[in-house]
Amino acid sequence: MTFFNLQSTRSGEMAVSATYTVLDRIIGTELGKGRKIAIFPMGRIGTLARYILENKYACKGIYIDNSRCADSFDAVSLEKYKEADSSGVTILLATNLHALNQALLRELHRMEPEAEIINIIDHYDGMEERLGKIRDLCRVRKAEGHQMTRIGARHDGGYVMIDDFKEKDTAYSIGIASEISWDMDMAHRGMQVYCFDHTIQKLPAENKNLHFFKLGLCGRTNLSQGLHTLDTMLALNHHEEKSRMILKIDIEGAEWDFLQRVPCETLSRFSQITMELHHLTDADSHESILSGLEKINRTHQPVWVHANGAGGVFESGDLQMPELLEVTFANRNEYTLIPSDYDCPTELDFPNTGEKDIRLAGWGSMECREGEQC
Repeated sequence: MTFFNLQSTRSGEMAVSATYTVLDRIIGTELGKGRKIAIFPMGRIGTLARYILENKYACKGIYIDNSRCADSFDAVSLEKYKEADSSGVTILLATNLHALNQALLRELHRMEPEAEIINIIDHYDGMEERLGKIRDLCRVRKAEGHQMTRIGARHDGGYVMIDDFKEKDTAYSIGIASEISWDMDMAHRGMQVYCFDHTIQKLPAENKNLHFFKLGLCGRTNLSQGLHTLDTMLALNHHEEKSRMILKIDIEGAEWDFLQRVPCETLSRFSQITMELHHLTDADSHESILSGLEKINRTHQPVWVHANGAGGVFESGDLQMPELLEVTFANRNEYTLIPSDYDCPTELDFPNTGEKDIRLAGWGSMECREGEQC
């Protein structure tokens, strides 16, 4: 079997992931009680749990996955598992994607197994505290004297931004796939839009103001994968010294490596940066997420957030954290950013998927910084 790297990196240092540590602790404890381990489902975390069980402890388990049992000789459906269910089994619910986790937990409870259920989410230390720090770094302020407007589609692909584009002529859009409504909206406003995506051959639509490059964004250049830094992208278009540009990023989780490595000077060249943030409820990503958000907060301030309903939501007390969050950041040196009481969805928001939007209450920043009059 092929497994992924069990370690995560930051600043060149290697460390066993939080998820590996949690799984190892759970599996070791349950085996010590003489119990058999069943792992459900067999996604990224389930596969890691199997690796630990078989390679560290030299034990075989029961592997449950409703969607993969047909193409795997040793994975069974939950229905089939019932034949092996007993009080001597521990079912390890091995996904930290909150929406999927809760759906599978309900499915397990409806089955009323004799086995004990252990949910990995319950074993992460400091989860709520870390998510609270992420929320604090995404709290919204208002750009004084400016209104907000929606750019792009009404649903997925559209972003809400400060309506301040008249004296700006350059936008960068990184991560396109098949969704180009934001780019077209900017092009129709007269901007030159530089579009980057290493996963497509051409743009899904054409406009004289759109300029396509088959390159992807990363924190450190990787030529073999077609990935380049933002500074390289700016240099390709002779924009190394240009300022007051607009940036849109949707790169499926690669934003965290990018944010940790991009110079603040480069970020400061953009008046507004709108992004989709990924993996916010993944404990293994929290260190890089906090580092990335702290970096962008040095130069920019969130002025809009919206939960993307394509992911789930972690809820604990008054804390709600979506797995996917859309955020617009405004340049601190270009706008007067004042405290704001903020709930979403706002009147400019629409659900990305489905009919109902996710509500996030109390995401405004009401605190005054030193020297401000509130």
